[in-house]
Amino acid sequence: MVAKISEPITNAISKVGAMELIAGEAPVLGPYEDWLDLVKTSKKEGGSVDVPTYIINEATGVETPFFNYEGVFRMAIRTNAISEDAVQAMADAIDIPDDGDDDDDDEDEEEEEDDEIETKGELEDPLLPVFGTDLAPSKSQKGADDEESDATVDMDEATEEDLQKMESALANVFAAKKQMKNASRLSKVRYTRILNLVDLVLGRQKDLPLSTYVILLMPLVTALKHNLTVLPSQNNNSMKKTLSTLRRLSKFKKFPSSDEIDKGALLAMATEIRSLMKKKYMTKEAKNVLFAFVQTLQTIGGFEMKKGKPKQQSSPDRSNVNGSTEKKSSKPNKKKNAPAPPQVNGSNNSDDKPGSGVKRKAQRGMEKKKAKLLRMTVLNEGLSNLV
Repeated sequence: MVAKISEPITNAISKVGAMELIAGEAPVLGPYEDWLDLVKTSKKEGGSVDVPTYIINEATGVETPFFNYEGVFRMAIRTNAISEDAVQAMADAIDIPDDGDDDDDDEDEEEEEDDEIETKGELEDPLLPVFGTDLAPSKSQKGADDEESDATVDMDEATEEDLQKMESALANVFAAKKQMKNASRLSKVRYTRILNLVDLVLGRQKDLPLSTYVILLMPLVTALKHNLTVLPSQNNNSMKKTLSTLRRLSKFKKFPSSDEIDKGALLAMATEIRSLMKKKYMTKEAKNVLFAFVQTLQTIGGFEMKKGKPKQQSSPDRSNVNGSTEKKSSKPNKKKNAPAPPQVNGSNNSDDKPGSGVKRKAQRGMEKKKAKLLRMTVLNEGLSNLV
C-alpha cells in the first residue's frame, strides 16, 4: 500500500507511520489507520490528500501524532502549499462560539434561569442515570422519605445483584468523569498546537495575504475574550499564548491587495473590536493590541472611527475664501470668535511669539495699577477742592 503512494509528502508520512508501528508504538495505530483510509479515499476520487488541512483537523487532535506534523507543516509553508482552506481550518479550530455579551446582565440572566427551573415542575430524578430505574426510589417512596427524612438505606438488606449494579454504575460514573477530564486536557493541547501552526504561518510569510489576515483575526479576538472571561485564572497560559499570536498578527500593516475584501466587513470587524476594548475585563496590554487592529482596518477600509460612528476620511487640505489652499491646524482654535485684547501704549499683538500669554498678563496687571492710581488721583483732587 505505502509503496504505491506517489505523492512525496504523503508517501513519507505513510512510511513514518509504518516504522512507528514496527517499533511497537501502540498509541499510533488508530491515527495511522485513519490516515491510510484517507489516502485510499483520496486516491479513489482521483485527488490527493491536503496534508496541511489534515494536520490541522486530525494530527493536532490526537494524543500521540505518528509523525512530526510541525516539520511537515513548515515544508508546506516553504512550498506555498498552505491553501485558504487550510487557513480557514485553523480559524475554525481556534474559534470559540460567542455566548453573547457578558456585561453586568449575567447575574440577571442567572436569576431568570433559576426561575425557569423552579417553574418547570417536577425534575427528572438525578439518581436515574446513576443507579437505574430499579434502584431509584419511586414517587410513593419519595413521599415517605419526605415524612421520614432521617431514614437511611440498610446496605445489609441489599442483595448481591443490587450491589453489583451499584458498583457498575459508580464505575461508569468515574470512567465518564475521567474521559471528560482527558477530553478537556486534550482540547487545550490541541488549541496550543493550532496556535503554534498559526505562528509558523505568520513568522514565515513576509507578504501576508489580506484574506489570511481577515480569516484569522476575529477567531483569535473571540478566543482572547473567552480566555479573559471564562475561568481566567485557569486559562492564564492560554490567554498569554493567544495574546502573543494576536500581537504577531498585528505587525502586518500592508497587504498585496485590498480590493478583494468587502469594506463593510472590515467596518463591522473594527466596530466589534472597538466595542470589546471598552469591556472591564480587557487588560491594558490586550487593549493596545486590539487598538492596532482597529487602526489597520481603518487604513485598509478607508474609514475613520469617531465617537463610535464611522465616517469617511476627508482630505487634509481645504480651500479658503480666495480659492487658495491652506492646511488645517492640528490644534483647535478655542478663541475663534473671541475679541482681540486691547492695545496698550501702542503695543502690538505677539501671539506668535513664545511667552505671549505671560506678557499679556503683565500688561493687564500694569493697566489695573494705572487705573487704580488714576482713581486715587481723581479722588484726592476732589477732596482738595472740597476743602
